[in-house]
Parts: sequence; structure tokens; C-alpha cells
Amino acid sequence: MSINFYGDLHPGDEWVSPDALVCEGPMSVIARVYTSDGFVIAADGRMLDGATGAIVSDATQKIFALRYRDGEIACSVAGLAQFTIQNITVKIGAEVVRGSTAVANVAIKTPDEYAELLAARICQVLEVFDPEFLSSLSASLTHIYLDGYFLGKPMRRTITLTYKSTGVESVTSADGLTPGKPHVYGSGPLCGFLLCGARDHSALQLYRDICAPASSNTVQAVGAATAIVEAHCDPKALTIDKALCQGIGGHIHIATVTPDDGFKWTTGPSAPTKPLDHHCD
Repeated sequence: MSINFYGDLHPGDEWVSPDALVCEGPMSVIARVYTSDGFVIAADGRMLDGATGAIVSDATQKIFALRYRDGEIACSVAGLAQFTIQNITVKIGAEVVRGSTAVANVAIKTPDEYAELLAARICQVLEVFDPEFLSSLSASLTHIYLDGYFLGKPMRRTITLTYKSTGVESVTSADGLTPGKPHVYGSGPLCGFLLCGARDHSALQLYRDICAPASSNTVQAVGAATAIVEAHCDPKALTIDKALCQGIGGHIHIATVTPDDGFKWTTGPSAPTKPLDHHCD
């Protein structure tokens, strides 16, 4: 049986504060910032072949719009994002969008219930695949981040899918809503420098000046989230965390979610004719 999978070769660092790191090497960077007037989500566009580590695309969409009957939510995906088994391809982001469409008019009372219903629908899709094969992949986790508004109130939830020999397990959790405090899936050491000044890397000081977690509105947050992704893509980042940053790059996609405008692209997906180098465009 032939299997191909794409995405992050290992689980990444989820950075919130210096004591909240799970340190292994990612191949994506996703920066999420909540402000008093909305959410900002930025991501790189690189996708790697899980078997060879080769660049498959530099324009991969990792951010998606989910629309509920009373609210809009941005979904971003990291970890195992896509796989193909015997010519059947599953894209996790697309499955989340399909799931959200199916429940768009269902009476749901809480963000937890919404996230759990989405998770259940994704797991149902994955039930048709042999769990032994999915659990054998080196990328054993998928992170699905939900940022936006549900029934008029700001919400953040994370769905974590774990691929085990007994089947796919899902866990949903709530994330903090501290304005201006970035949540990052990326390099722990690099985020430590950018957001805490953990190390002195003057070559990346320009990014640090922009990334400081003091964003009070979406305009400032767009700059901060973009700078976080750009810093991961900068060749100088390899001097801080080569193992984690060497697979990050491509086009940067940026979206906002606000009460007035809902989900909007600041910089939407694009399709270059060939893979790019380490630099983000």
C-alpha cells in the first residue's frame, strides 16, 4: 500500500510563554494574535514531502475561513496536514471547512461544543483509513487552531488529533485571549528571542522591535504576526535554530477576523510557478 504524507515532519513548538514549550522540530510557522478589535493569523506557505523532506509547494494554504450562522472563525492547520493512501488524498484543512459548512446552521451553544463537533466529523472521515498506517507516519499530530467570533463573542480553541494504532484521538482545549500576546507554532528558541529577549541576536533585532507583544489593534498585530513569520524565514534564523527553521519558507498568508468585517485576507494564497528558497515573499 502506497502512502504519501505532507506537512510538518515533527511536532512543533507551541509558544505562549517561556514555560509553555514543547520542543521538537516544526516545518511550519503560524503566528496568531488577539487584539481588542479582532484576530490576526499569519502563516508561511511551505509544504514538505514527509518521506523525503523535499519542498512540494511554497504556496500551501494553512489558513481557512469557517463561517457559522452567527460568527466567523479562522482555522489554521499545522502538523500532519495532508496524506494520500492508494490515490485517496485527504487535506485536513479542506475537511475542517467541509465540517464547518455541514454544521453552519446547527444550533450549537458553546465554542467547546462547536470545536468538538468539528473534531468528531474529521475523525469520522479518517475512520476509513487503517490506523496502523496513519500511526506509522513520522508526523503523528495535527493541530487545528480556531480563532474568531462565536455567537458574538471572541473565542479560541485548539483541536489536536493524535494518530495511534487504535485510531485517531481528538482533544479540544481553550486558548487564552490576552490582547497583544502572540501564540506561535514555530521555533521555541527563536520565539524566545523575538518575544522575550532570551538571547542577543542583533541580526534579527529589527524583527524583535516589531514583534514585541504590545499590539493593541489589528493593524499593529498584522505587523507583529508578519514579522514573526518573516523572522523564521530569514536565513539568519538558521544561526539560532537551523533544525527547526530550515524547512520554513514560501509565501506568507495573513488573515484577520473582526466583528464588523468577519474573515478577510490581508495577503491571500498565491501560486508561484516553482518552489522558492528559504526566503518568504
